[in-house]
Amino acid sequence: MDLIRKLLYLLLTLFKTLLKLFMNANDKYQRNEGDLVELPPHIEERDKIVRYPRDPTRLVYKNQLIVRFAAENDVARGLKDIFFLTGEDANGRAVRHQVRVLERCHCNKNLLLVEGIDTENVHLLSEKLAAQLGEEVAPIQIEEFNANDIEYSPDRDVPPPNPNPALAGAPEGPGAPDPPQEHNIDDLMRPLEGKSYPNGKRKVVAIMDTGIHLGYPNTANLPNLINQDVPFCNTDQIDVIGWDFVNDQPDPFDDNLNRHGSRIAAIINRIAPDMVQFLHLKVFKANGIGNLFDLCCGFEYILRKRTAVEIINASWGFYRKGKSPLFTFYMNELIGKGIWFINAAGNEGDRYKNRFIELKDPDLRWPACYSKDLETLVTVTTVRNNQARKEVAENYSSSFVDVGIGAGPDAAFEEPLINDAKLPSVKGSSYATAFVSGLIARYLFEHGLAPKDVVLEGIGAQRKNDLQNHIREGFYIEQEDGHPQGPV
Repeated sequence: MDLIRKLLYLLLTLFKTLLKLFMNANDKYQRNEGDLVELPPHIEERDKIVRYPRDPTRLVYKNQLIVRFAAENDVARGLKDIFFLTGEDANGRAVRHQVRVLERCHCNKNLLLVEGIDTENVHLLSEKLAAQLGEEVAPIQIEEFNANDIEYSPDRDVPPPNPNPALAGAPEGPGAPDPPQEHNIDDLMRPLEGKSYPNGKRKVVAIMDTGIHLGYPNTANLPNLINQDVPFCNTDQIDVIGWDFVNDQPDPFDDNLNRHGSRIAAIINRIAPDMVQFLHLKVFKANGIGNLFDLCCGFEYILRKRTAVEIINASWGFYRKGKSPLFTFYMNELIGKGIWFINAAGNEGDRYKNRFIELKDPDLRWPACYSKDLETLVTVTTVRNNQARKEVAENYSSSFVDVGIGAGPDAAFEEPLINDAKLPSVKGSSYATAFVSGLIARYLFEHGLAPKDVVLEGIGAQRKNDLQNHIREGFYIEQEDGHPQGPV
């Protein structure tokens, strides 16, 4: 009998092993660290970006660290440009490094980006961090800190036609030189003078992206939130329609060849016409690279903005194994203000070649994976709308992804900037996210606040059985002629 039991056990073990191998070989969503996407050669800061140890999907700027002191700490505000950081490295060893300040956040002088002077690995500091001005001065406790994570999604879209005939024939596509900026700040704002969009019930939507280009048919007359007299945080410059956190200046011009931020704005405005006002925050470079420090400065700006922001469209995200205390702090602050944070689940090819992934440990993406805990954070993906079946076309999760937006059989949407069905379509959860931002703005305009699932059902989300394993509750918004239908 013992021999029979051993044989049965061996057979069962062999069956389980073969079954696992078969499932892995046939799982089109399976991850493989050997397939990690590398940054393309045209990313000029490529040599400054490294993979974080023991977290290969995470990308950070080498030797940079973001530190946030307590708001009431006046000593921290007076920190000189060079000081010491004490703490522990990734191996738990006590360290003391000299650092220089690279940037100070205008809206919060206690939020700094620093770089190591006597080390190349300040980004690896992980515990018990404090700042020290000198041997005889008590260390200043740091509330939160984080390596300067980067966000980058490979370009998959064709750039829209250039709206300026003078630039016709200019090189386009990844690696092409940046087109000249077509206006200075005065020219950009002059067409807006005299226009008034009384807030009333209009929902203020902050678009944190590559900026805005007002030269396209569907962006030329956007209802922007206009400030004509109040200087930007601790500066003498006026943030007329937002701010460029990348170049630290008041013109949030979209110099991205794909006009990513402009396409986002055009979609939201089409879905919720006469119901929104836009605040444009440029936090991504022309090449599509964004970093956590610029995003945190954008968050500080939103939290201090005189006119309350009600929706943030965040068509981006960071990959890392666990939560960042610094990022968690800002998410809690924003959600605590009642802001709806609409976020993209991520795309095929973001981190693994030619595949999209399930958002689960260790392939977590932030802030997408906060959606389970934060009531007004909504994570969005794209769904391929085949007649017989609905299938996810980008990153998915039955725990973290709240809703899928139906696209065509090619999982793409019509060009948002120009109404011309002959133009190439655009693809990605970024654009699905913009549809949801517009639909939620419309719902809040017409009905007011409500719990997340009530709002999702109110904007037309239906439960689909064939999506239950990939989207929470299988929530799906049907599309019509390439555009989400929304509530009837």
